[in-house]
Amino acid sequence: QEDLVRTLADEVDSLTVRLALNDNGATEEEKAHAIDVLARIKSLEIENRALIASRDSFMRENAELKRQCAKYRNQLDKLDKLVKVAA
Repeated sequence: QEDLVRTLADEVDSLTVRLALNDNGATEEEKAHAIDVLARIKSLEIENRALIASRDSFMRENAELKRQCAKYRNQLDKLDKLVKVAA
Protein backbone atom coordinates (compact mmCIF):
# COMPACT_ATOMS: atom_id res chain seq x y z
CA GLN A 1 0.00 0.00 0.00
CA GLU A 2 2.90 2.34 0.76
CA ASP A 3 4.28 1.64 -2.71
CA LEU A 4 0.95 2.51 -4.28
CA VAL A 5 0.81 5.84 -2.43
CA ARG A 6 4.42 6.58 -3.43
CA THR A 7 3.66 5.72 -7.06
CA LEU A 8 0.59 7.94 -7.12
CA ALA A 9 2.47 10.80 -5.47
CA ASP A 10 5.25 10.46 -8.05
CA GLU A 11 2.70 10.54 -10.84
CA VAL A 12 1.09 13.70 -9.44
CA ASP A 13 4.53 15.34 -9.21
CA SER A 14 5.35 14.34 -12.76
CA LEU A 15 2.05 15.65 -14.12
CA THR A 16 2.41 18.90 -12.18
CA VAL A 17 5.85 19.52 -13.65
CA ARG A 18 4.71 18.66 -17.15
CA LEU A 19 1.78 21.04 -16.83
CA ALA A 20 4.11 23.79 -15.60
CA LEU A 21 6.48 23.16 -18.51
CA ASN A 22 3.66 23.45 -21.02
CA ASP A 23 2.42 26.69 -19.47
CA ASN A 24 5.68 28.60 -19.11
CA GLY A 25 6.66 28.89 -22.76
CA ALA A 26 9.78 26.73 -22.44
CA THR A 27 11.46 25.60 -25.64
CA GLU A 28 11.26 21.96 -26.66
CA GLU A 29 14.91 21.54 -25.71
CA GLU A 30 14.27 22.99 -22.24
CA LYS A 31 11.25 20.76 -21.81
CA ALA A 32 13.24 17.69 -22.85
CA HIS A 33 16.03 18.62 -20.46
CA ALA A 34 13.59 19.12 -17.60
CA ILE A 35 12.02 15.72 -18.28
CA ASP A 36 15.48 14.11 -18.34
CA VAL A 37 16.34 15.76 -15.03
CA LEU A 38 13.09 14.52 -13.50
CA ALA A 39 13.80 11.00 -14.73
CA ARG A 40 17.27 11.15 -13.16
CA ILE A 41 15.80 12.40 -9.87
CA LYS A 42 13.32 9.52 -9.84
CA SER A 43 16.12 7.07 -10.57
CA LEU A 44 18.21 8.48 -7.72
CA GLU A 45 15.23 8.33 -5.36
CA ILE A 46 14.74 4.65 -6.19
CA GLU A 47 18.44 3.98 -5.70
CA ASN A 48 18.35 5.87 -2.41
CA ARG A 49 15.44 3.75 -1.14
CA ALA A 50 17.36 0.59 -2.07
CA LEU A 51 20.48 1.84 -0.29
CA ILE A 52 18.46 2.70 2.81
CA ALA A 53 16.93 -0.78 2.85
CA SER A 54 20.38 -2.32 2.45
CA ARG A 55 21.82 -0.13 5.21
CA ASP A 56 18.98 -1.07 7.55
CA SER A 57 19.59 -4.75 6.84
CA PHE A 58 23.31 -4.41 7.61
CA MET A 59 22.54 -2.49 10.79
CA ARG A 60 20.19 -5.26 11.99
CA GLU A 61 22.80 -7.89 11.18
CA ASN A 62 25.48 -5.87 12.96
CA ALA A 63 23.30 -5.52 16.06
CA GLU A 64 22.72 -9.29 16.10
CA LEU A 65 26.45 -9.94 15.79
CA LYS A 66 27.14 -7.54 18.67
CA ARG A 67 24.61 -9.42 20.83
CA GLN A 68 26.28 -12.70 19.95
CA CYS A 69 29.72 -11.31 20.77
CA ALA A 70 28.49 -10.08 24.15
CA LYS A 71 26.96 -13.50 24.86
CA TYR A 72 30.19 -15.26 23.92
CA ARG A 73 32.23 -12.78 25.98
CA ASN A 74 30.07 -13.58 29.02
CA GLN A 75 30.50 -17.32 28.45
CA LEU A 76 34.24 -16.87 28.06
CA ASP A 77 34.42 -14.83 31.27
CA LYS A 78 32.53 -17.57 33.16
CA LEU A 79 34.87 -20.25 31.81
CA ASP A 80 37.85 -18.10 32.70
CA LYS A 81 36.63 -17.85 36.31
CA LEU A 82 36.10 -21.62 36.47
CA VAL A 83 39.63 -22.27 35.20
CA LYS A 84 41.09 -19.89 37.79
CA VAL A 85 39.12 -21.54 40.60
CA ALA A 86 40.19 -25.00 39.46
CA ALA A 87 43.85 -23.98 39.26
